[in-house]
Amino acid sequence: QQIPIDQLLMIKEITPINILKLHSDPKKVESLSNNHHQIKITKLTKSNISGYIKTDFGVFFTEFDIDVGIRCSCGFENGISNNYADDQFSFEFCDHITSLLLHLISIPDQNFQKYIQDIVPKSVKNQYVLNYLFEKGLILKRDNGTIKCSQFGKLIIRLYLYPVSGVLIRYKLENASIETYQDIVKEAYEVLKAELRVRNYKMLQPLLEWCDEESIDDILERHKIMAGDLYTTKDNLERIITFIGIIAVHLSESDPDIAEVMAKVAG
Repeated sequence: QQIPIDQLLMIKEITPINILKLHSDPKKVESLSNNHHQIKITKLTKSNISGYIKTDFGVFFTEFDIDVGIRCSCGFENGISNNYADDQFSFEFCDHITSLLLHLISIPDQNFQKYIQDIVPKSVKNQYVLNYLFEKGLILKRDNGTIKCSQFGKLIIRLYLYPVSGVLIRYKLENASIETYQDIVKEAYEVLKAELRVRNYKMLQPLLEWCDEESIDDILERHKIMAGDLYTTKDNLERIITFIGIIAVHLSESDPDIAEVMAKVAG
């Protein structure tokens, strides 16, 4: 049975059994289901479920934790691949985490299952966030295994900007055709739309006309909009345009093409 699209896209909380389908090799799942490793649950709280798994190769500590994610003493980084240089990010569980999850799902106690239904999805969600931050270059991994914030990541934090918005702005600066201030307004509006601060493009044309110094009264009457809505959208747009300028300066230090584009627009 396929995973429902609303769970796959994280619109709806994904169930533990569908997490197993998504992040474990089906052949391994079948094999591990028949192995019947000895599993002992040693901890169960509102944020953590953990235990030991005894295999032919030793005993391993495994856990799902809402705060730290998914961990196994075998050393495999469940949820994050090591191939950062090539931007290849896999998300597959080790055999021990897979065995633990199989065991947890099979426990019939309904009260116990309530914990599983809550802890496992939230633990996985943390790994999705980490994957995104690694993939988009907001955080980096040191040689000793610890994580540090990249210069771009630090900039996004200082701007109090959503990571998704910062990544979108960077993408537009690197890929979009920006030649005039109208282009910047349009791209900034797209960021507002991504942040759900505007629902449609109703305010875009009025804002462009306002930038061209048309009368505010004429704009309101022509487009049948409220002054408060226009002012609010304008304030949000100015915020994004400011961020575009700051991020452009940061990117132009390593990309002369962006510096040239910004100089052309300013001129």
